[in-house]
Amino acid sequence: MNDSKRTKRNEIALHEKIKEINNLKQIISEKDITIETLQSRNTEIERDLSDLDEYRRKFEVFQQEISSYQGEIQRLSDSLNSRDQIIRKLEEMARRTNHSVGGSSPSEKDQEIFHLQEYLKVD
Repeated sequence: MNDSKRTKRNEIALHEKIKEINNLKQIISEKDITIETLQSRNTEIERDLSDLDEYRRKFEVFQQEISSYQGEIQRLSDSLNSRDQIIRKLEEMARRTNHSVGGSSPSEKDQEIFHLQEYLKVD
């Protein structure tokens, strides 16, 4: 009977170990799934980071272009303001010249001013 009890205990212990092994297999399987999921997510994050880096570079290029355009707009604006000042000065000079000469009619003065304005617009 001793052998029978011992065999029974061994069978119970073996059955417990098999249950424990099966339980560990299940845990390992779950861990493998978790690892695969994390690896997939890591790949997605790396791709997103790469996309973000590309967008950052494009953004910096656009900022530089905008800055360049703002400089060009300022230059053109300054040029227009300068040209407007020149036109006003020339108009004033033409009026003074015509007043001192006295012989020109108002329409001739207007034509002269118009021609000066057209001349400066061509530049």
